[in-house]
Order: sequence, then structure tokens, then C-alpha cells
Amino acid sequence: MYEYSCGAVVFMRVGDAVRYVLVVAPDGVVGLPKGHIEADETERETALREIGEETGLEARLLDGFAHSIEYASPVKPNVTKRVTFFVAEHVSGMPTVPVAELAGVLVLPYAQAAKAVTHADVRRVLEAADRFVCEKITKN
Repeated sequence: MYEYSCGAVVFMRVGDAVRYVLVVAPDGVVGLPKGHIEADETERETALREIGEETGLEARLLDGFAHSIEYASPVKPNVTKRVTFFVAEHVSGMPTVPVAELAGVLVLPYAQAAKAVTHADVRRVLEAADRFVCEKITKN
């Protein structure tokens, strides 16, 4: 059985620098904003909704990046979770923790963000997204 979720690698421009937005779960796990797809919602709509719910930020998804990971659910036996991540650029708002399911939001440069992320598969998504973002920024 599969459970499907979507989320995003959210980046903010701070002057000429790029910072990544991470979420911290109550158990200390650091990752990317993500959540379950709701009825009649597209993957992209899910990602944008979850960004807002988990970070308080408004963002826009960039075309050309979608990366999926799969892992065994840590709480549901015989369930495989599949998460598709997009890349999103911060549009407005300040990072906050608007939901009780989270303990914090971090905004970090890539090197620090990569060290902070708990799971290796999520770190690989962040790494691929950073390459994508750097390429997009240098083209503009």
C-alpha cells in the first residue's frame, strides 16, 4: 500500500545569497515541508498548500524540477510513502511555525542546510535542488 505526499525545497534570496527553508519535527527530525495530497488536489497544489501550512510562507513553484523518494512508513506497517518534491521560491511572508505538528522552521545557507537535514534521501533531494536553483539564478 502506498501513501502519497508532496512538498518542496523552498529557497529565499537574501541579497545575492540563497537560503533554504527547513522544518523541524517535535522529535528533532529536520526535513522539507511536505504533506498528504488532499481530495481533488494536484501535486503542485499540495506542495504550495503544505509550504504555507508548515512555514507561513507564500511561494511559487519553478518549472523543471520534480524529484520523488520512497521509504517505509515509520508508523504504519506495510505502507510505503512516496513523496514528490518540487522547487519553490519564496514570494512573501516571514518563516513561522503555524502548525502544532512542527517544532521549528530554519532558514540556512546550503552547506548548513545539508548538514542539518536528518535523512540521506532528503539530503539528496536538497543537493539536486541546490544545483537546479544555482543554474536558474545564474541564467537570470
